[in-house]
Amino acid sequence: MIRTLSLLVLLAPAAVAQPFDVLLSGTRVMGCRFLAWDVPVLEWFGPRAEEIDTEIDAVAANESGQVYGLAGADPYRIMRFAPSGERLPFATAPGIARALAVADDGRLYAATGSRIDRFSATGVWEASYPSGNTEILNVASDGCTLFYGNAGGTRIERIDGCRGQQLLPFAGVPLLEDLEVQPDGQVLVATLDAVYLYDAAGNLLRTVATHEPGRYIDQSSLRDGVVWMTSTDICNQAALLRVSFESGHVLSRHRLSSMTTTNGIVVAESLRWPSRRRATRNP
Repeated sequence: MIRTLSLLVLLAPAAVAQPFDVLLSGTRVMGCRFLAWDVPVLEWFGPRAEEIDTEIDAVAANESGQVYGLAGADPYRIMRFAPSGERLPFATAPGIARALAVADDGRLYAATGSRIDRFSATGVWEASYPSGNTEILNVASDGCTLFYGNAGGTRIERIDGCRGQQLLPFAGVPLLEDLEVQPDGQVLVATLDAVYLYDAAGNLLRTVATHEPGRYIDQSSLRDGVVWMTSTDICNQAALLRVSFESGHVLSRHRLSSMTTTNGIVVAESLRWPSRRRATRNP
């Protein structure tokens, strides 16, 4: 089922050093959770301010500015977004994919809930690794170390995506919702109640932001000292917040009228390339 909408986010000029885009994937639900009417949607904020599609289950990008979307039906489909917003076919594979990550060299990883598939930069399937139930996936700047977990889980696992070798778990966390590996190896972790920062060894450094009363945190992404964070209230009304990385103060808030839950966020330079930000998760 496909729906269209048009949204505009006005950002204070002082807060934007250069144009950039915020892409969100999520689900539309009528009313509270007990009135479920699921329609995945993708919204593209920033200067573009438009909805790109209504069937994207996950979004991902890399430091080179390549942006990808995932449609999780069996077989699942990965597509690349051109600077115009056009979807270009990239790869397909059997299964229902839940998570997507792209390395800086263009290799892609997709998690189906039981395995992680690896694709070359040209979309050729290369390998699969068992991973258990995986709904959250991100790749480190080395292009190989995958961080993954299950939504609502309490542990972040790691695997060498280039060799298939299981690595030691990264850290135990409370109710995992999202994670983003930073270029310096630190990891931003969103849970239902807070956003945390861990060092490269898995040690908790500090709490970056906390949830607002009556709301739960879904996603988070760090760019230029600002944490872009999505949250949901008890009746699943989603919001996009700009939060200071240093102080945790909310800088601005935008209601997501088309989404009631969010499951993926990408913060990237404007589609006037080059881009240098990495993405996060998936559903």
